[in-house]
Amino acid sequence: MRKPCSKIYPVEGQEWPDRAGSSEHTAKRQLSSKQARWPSRAMRTATTEDMYQYEKPTAMDRQLDVLQCHADGGLLLGASSLTGQYWFGSLWFYQNPEQAPDVDSCTAGVQLEAGVGDAQWIDTTHILVGLDTGGIAVWRLEDDFHTFVLSQSASGHDGVVTSISVTSDSQRAVTAAHDKCIKIWDLSSTSLIYSARAHNNLVSCVDCHPSEPDLFLSCAQDDRILLWDKRKPKPASILKKFPIQHTATCLKWQPGQTHKFAVGSESGQLALLDIRAGVDNFLTASPHDRPVYTLQFCAEKPSLLASVGEDCKTVVTSVLEEDDMKQTYSDASHQDFVHGLTWPSFSQLYTCGWDAQVLCHNVDLSISTVLGQRSAILNTQADNEVEDGELKSPGLTNGDITDHIGDGDGNLKASYSQAVKTSQEISAEG
Repeated sequence: MRKPCSKIYPVEGQEWPDRAGSSEHTAKRQLSSKQARWPSRAMRTATTEDMYQYEKPTAMDRQLDVLQCHADGGLLLGASSLTGQYWFGSLWFYQNPEQAPDVDSCTAGVQLEAGVGDAQWIDTTHILVGLDTGGIAVWRLEDDFHTFVLSQSASGHDGVVTSISVTSDSQRAVTAAHDKCIKIWDLSSTSLIYSARAHNNLVSCVDCHPSEPDLFLSCAQDDRILLWDKRKPKPASILKKFPIQHTATCLKWQPGQTHKFAVGSESGQLALLDIRAGVDNFLTASPHDRPVYTLQFCAEKPSLLASVGEDCKTVVTSVLEEDDMKQTYSDASHQDFVHGLTWPSFSQLYTCGWDAQVLCHNVDLSISTVLGQRSAILNTQADNEVEDGELKSPGLTNGDITDHIGDGDGNLKASYSQAVKTSQEISAEG
């Protein structure tokens, strides 16, 4: 059984009970060979007298899960370490996004008690984080963005937090988890104000409406998409998912549109749907070969929809009303599952994945660049050269890197996502 980490703060006089974690897997964890088993943790709200400060971690966790642009141009990065005895996580802030994920160049960093399920800015200095323990935490950036301080924390879910979304008025947040529950939190005190179990399987994504604080969407592995309106006595209603042919894995409201949202599915299909009953105008495309993990519309140009998934692809699709969904950009430079996605501008896109890389995509020029690791890649290639000018191992160009990953000894091996086949691929091979 896993032992509690030193950075968890139980309520005074309460012991750590033994409890195995959820036996279910989210889309993010379902191919992992290790399942998290954490003891339950009683977490408390930090008061003014006990705000905890942490030193910057000395190393970056390998699984990069979350990217969020700051209003002033900085970049928030959330990472997890899912291969050891414990699942740890970390938060990083870079005033210069071009330096991510270099540890020495970060503006601020903090080690977390567990893996990062999701994270989102509440305002310009506060970040809401969902953890693998089922808890949430609010972190504040102080000292001109150089110090992370734990502001508040709370427990609520009985399983991994898979998705969080802050309402348009920044007063509340909606969370989803392995425990099949949807929970709503008051962000001023991180107190739980609503909880419902409307899905029959683990909930994979929630997204709050961009202008209506009482509206949000949810999708789960029970093959249902729900529209929530907290102003109604029965807030949840089932939406028609046609033409999505498989289970929805993620969804996102389209900015500037009151009724439209995008959906990604486990088959790699995308669709732009309408929440109004009787409205059947929709757009579809299938740019991915494996489950779609994250969707993000460009705030400056809402007709552009970016998507990433387990096929290691980054795709940008145009969703203009008069046309069908047209792919305008595609890149497969990542070596493993791609999870993080954010738009700093209408022509640039940042992505991160389980290959420990952050990429900058120039959508106009159709090129991608590895950030924060250019010098490291060049040094690795130089070390592969023998004194007489012979190569110890083949030099890797940007295209070659997409097919292999080093094992630390100069050898090449398949990445984790390449080594694991989907159930559809196994069935096809008999």
